[in-house]
Amino acid sequence: VDEKLKTIQAYMVALGIGVQTWPIFERPPDSSNIGEDEWRVILDNLKKINDKKQEVSDRLRSIGILLEKGGIVVTHGTDTLQITALITALEFSISPLVVPVVFTCSHSPMGTVGSDGLANLRKAIFVAKERFSVKDNLLPSVYVLIGQDVHLASRLTKVRTMPDSD
Repeated sequence: VDEKLKTIQAYMVALGIGVQTWPIFERPPDSSNIGEDEWRVILDNLKKINDKKQEVSDRLRSIGILLEKGGIVVTHGTDTLQITALITALEFSISPLVVPVVFTCSHSPMGTVGSDGLANLRKAIFVAKERFSVKDNLLPSVYVLIGQDVHLASRLTKVRTMPDSD
């Protein structure tokens, strides 16, 4: 993801969108192996990022700059994405988000011919972007972006399909 993200970062900078990375795992686990320990790590990191974004926004507001905080994008495998997104949504229902969290995935690894991973990551960054305008931004909640669709995490159900099927 980091290697592919360099290309996306250059593209986003040209559009005026900053992208920072925050690695959660030194070696990301296969999503079929994600469980309670990994969910705790993901949630703890999302809380840190959320709090940091609020702190920066408050500091800028104190000097008269209104910044619509950009969201958080999480890349995740499809095996447990539905569960991770739902757990995140439930956790942040009691500890409020200040920005949208957008999970994204792909039907096959980014290096595979025909993978939609890079396109989905680019779209997720774009819909979660930070702006100096408050219109057209996603509300603070947990979402999942797959293809052209953005779903609320609490409304997502995994259906097994072939990558190019309808």
